[in-house]
Amino acid sequence: MGKGPRRGYPYTWVPNHLADAQGNVSPRSFLAALRKAAEDTDQRYPDHEWPLHYESIKRGVQAASGIRVDEMREDYPWVDVLMELLRGKVVPCDFEELAQIWPKDALDRLETRGQQGQERLPPAHLDEGPEGLRRDLEELGVFLRMRDGRVNIPDVFRVGYGLGRRGGVRPIRHDAGR
Repeated sequence: MGKGPRRGYPYTWVPNHLADAQGNVSPRSFLAALRKAAEDTDQRYPDHEWPLHYESIKRGVQAASGIRVDEMREDYPWVDVLMELLRGKVVPCDFEELAQIWPKDALDRLETRGQQGQERLPPAHLDEGPEGLRRDLEELGVFLRMRDGRVNIPDVFRVGYGLGRRGGVRPIRHDAGR
């Protein structure tokens, strides 16, 4: 995967970049990543010696990330509300940096929507404030608490929600649509 000395191996690279914080990979997003990578390789690198070009695999991961974010948006709309506010942030970072971005009125709106039954699957620990939301996001596999306490976001969500990571797969550009 790439040209440099730290390049990864496609056999493990794809599942590692499509896994949530609990190590689970959605079959739908895995197949979408491979399909996009194959189409992209055929279009951009028709003379490439291997079936999938490493740049095409990265584009496949971007496409799959968009699909996974759409699935999350459908099942847990409140996650989308919180994650869209983090667009452009670079992870890993301290949780306090993320919590400060979530305005109190956004948390109040989530609580109201949950009380009115507008959320099919509301955050279970919303009454605990930002720390409760962190716990809910960790349980969903969106947030990963690192040993030093910082928060990391797996590529499958980070890319689709437009967050950065030094040396990682580039986020989907906001104007590129989903």
